[in-house]
Amino acid sequence: MAIFSKSDDGDEMDGDSLWESRGFIASVIVVVAVVICGLAWLVLGGGGDDPNTNPTVDPTGVPTETPTVEPTGPPATADPTPTDPLPTDPVSPGASPRPGACTIKPGDQRMAATAPTGVFWRFEGGILVPFKPTVGPLVHDSSGVLSCFAHSPIGSVFAAMNSLAQAQDAQNAERVIRARVAPGPGRDRALADARLARISPTPFVGGKAQVQFVGYKYVDCSTNRCVLSVAVQSGAEVDKVAGLVVVMKWSGGDWKIDLRSDGSISGDPDVLGSLDGYVRFRGA
Repeated sequence: MAIFSKSDDGDEMDGDSLWESRGFIASVIVVVAVVICGLAWLVLGGGGDDPNTNPTVDPTGVPTETPTVEPTGPPATADPTPTDPLPTDPVSPGASPRPGACTIKPGDQRMAATAPTGVFWRFEGGILVPFKPTVGPLVHDSSGVLSCFAHSPIGSVFAAMNSLAQAQDAQNAERVIRARVAPGPGRDRALADARLARISPTPFVGGKAQVQFVGYKYVDCSTNRCVLSVAVQSGAEVDKVAGLVVVMKWSGGDWKIDLRSDGSISGDPDVLGSLDGYVRFRGA
């Protein structure tokens, strides 16, 4: 089972679709290369017929003001437009996690309707991810896997974005899954499939579209569990975004992705006509 759950309405699939290779989809579970390809497939024409389809989970947020990113310059933007440039250089010149113990404080427990300020943005595998000393990630291990996020709603957002971005490296996917996915049947399935993907990778035809995180929405959030919808923009179609539902669980002293028992994150991502209802949050 893949990171996305594809419907079982027959075996025929569009030959141009990145869902064409069942082996590829099944083999990389939580590797963000599949997230990228799945989102690209959706926003580039393989998804639903209506590009203005709303997310399957009703919005709980409201449109927000454009937040500022104080240390580094580029603020979050309004709804994506075809003229929005994609980032080409790192935004953060110096801020970075470090090895060592996690000593971060819980922080603000509110589900703020505006994006946090004072955020540094760093590249992880071509995707800009947020870093803030009071939110995380504060720690990396010997393999570079990031951890140590604030026990707060915004901490779950930072954890989701950083974990998804890091998981795109198939050779490091097992370490990322082991460290950044909550224990359970879903993680066991994801580890098995990631191991298979590393040993016997299944090639597929099609390019990998460049994507960036552009926003988020709290669908539901409690002390130890947050359901988020993360908005992702495709480099090929910058006027469109897709929403990916990610469940984050506080486990082992940190926020981790909580997979379903079949190893999937959620259903198919939703094409969004705009970022209405989302907190706009991006690195460039």
